[in-house]
Amino acid sequence: MIQEADVSELHRLLSEGIEEPAYHELLREAKELEHTSPRSSVLLAVSAAEVAVKSTVIATMPKTAWLVENLPSPPLVKILSEYFPVLFEKGESFYDSNNKEGLLKTMEAAVFLRNQMVHKGTAPPSRDKVREILHGVQELLWICDYYSGYEWAEKHIHQLRRTTI
Repeated sequence: MIQEADVSELHRLLSEGIEEPAYHELLREAKELEHTSPRSSVLLAVSAAEVAVKSTVIATMPKTAWLVENLPSPPLVKILSEYFPVLFEKGESFYDSNNKEGLLKTMEAAVFLRNQMVHKGTAPPSRDKVREILHGVQELLWICDYYSGYEWAEKHIHQLRRTTI
């Protein structure tokens, strides 16, 4: 549900020439390929998650931009379980970084599947697994948006879970 504050924030972003983050565009493309090319869908979804996490680190700590953009980064799940809790220790926590269930489990499975498909040529996962990955990545993107300073994104976090339970 869009609130007046959300509309004001979107108008401000548009007037400042701020474009949609690339990670949202990647996820939208992944969703478009969900049924026709599940392999490509997963590849794009994991890329969206990785770009979102790196973008969040840069948005939070701009002086790290060169390092984040030029050096190999730790694995996605390691960043989410070990670095985000330290980086956002005074903020809202949307997942349990000590628990390998839920979002972290989904991200770990997504990265594993992506690596298996890319490096070993394994078959794409089932449609249900692709959908689970897309939902998990969508949730992570909203979390990253929130941590990047877009407070309205908090309303979307866990929204998919609320509508599917």
